[in-house]
Amino acid sequence: MPKLVIRIDFPTFLLPVLALWLYWRRNKFREAGRELWMNLFFLYGLAVTYVTFFPLTIRVSAARHVNMIPFVEMKWLLYRPLVAVLNLGGNVVMFAPLGFFLPILWARVRGFWKTAGIGMLLSLSIEFLQYLTADREADIDDVMLNTTGAILGYWLYLLWNSIQKKAEA
Repeated sequence: MPKLVIRIDFPTFLLPVLALWLYWRRNKFREAGRELWMNLFFLYGLAVTYVTFFPLTIRVSAARHVNMIPFVEMKWLLYRPLVAVLNLGGNVVMFAPLGFFLPILWARVRGFWKTAGIGMLLSLSIEFLQYLTADREADIDDVMLNTTGAILGYWLYLLWNSIQKKAEA
């Protein structure tokens, strides 16, 4: 049975998403500062989407690979230090802005566990979607590293918040 392959490039994805974002935000303006943070968060989301999915290739009836054993992929990286730095650091750095943006934009998620939990759930969602597309490898190590990045971002938020409060006093 032949495999069905659907390929979507980033500009094809970006145009309708950008149009929907602008339509949705047209009446949401409250204050300039919050709107700036919302738009930065949107751009961050686009960057994460680009890095984790594009070029998006959906393969029907394709073999899929998932690693559910922690540290297996990280162990292989010991033999390739540059790849290790890019992979490990990239996964942490990619989710640090999430941990920073969430408590700034939404008061309900200003707690450590809520921010870490959202980071973990978002990372699990990305890995699950990568598994479904069969074009990328789903890996539990990525979930752990992404969650660590969200936690790091939350700590940066706490630092930034304390500096802001001292500046106001």
